[in-house]
Amino acid sequence: MINSGYVIYVLLVALLYWFWQRMRARTFEDLLDRSAREHHHVQQMHQRHPQGGTWREFQSRMKEQEMKFEKGADDIFGLEI
Repeated sequence: MINSGYVIYVLLVALLYWFWQRMRARTFEDLLDRSAREHHHVQQMHQRHPQGGTWREFQSRMKEQEMKFEKGADDIFGLEI
């Protein structure tokens, strides 16, 4: 039987490698900026739709926001930049 300690270490190494791959070529400030944008986006969605909605409504709102972001809108979150 395999010692469970080895399995835990392998999973830890796999997670660390995955995190390293995700943040490679980004600075810590880039990660904080992205996190802040996502945080404000979620807050704005909660303000617009306090009662929630269906999963399809949520997906359509997210797709709409993503399209605005791809077009390069400066104020996609309703914030003054």
